[in-house]
Amino acid sequence: MPSAEVNLLPKVLPMFRLRQPDTLIELVSLITTQQEEKIRRGELDVGLMRHPVYSPEIDYLELLTNH
Repeated sequence: MPSAEVNLLPKVLPMFRLRQPDTLIELVSLITTQQEEKIRRGELDVGLMRHPVYSPEIDYLELLTNH
């Protein structure tokens, strides 16, 4: 999600790090289907997706809209 990588994450990550200093954050750029597959396999905890497929095995939370 390039817009999140450029616009959202630089603002949010420093605040998150202050609140959760012991949490490891690793940023990896993957397309939606790769993110969802890695989440299903337990290889990712969180993904930022522009157009999720909405798999029943994954919990989704809409953070931003273009409306």
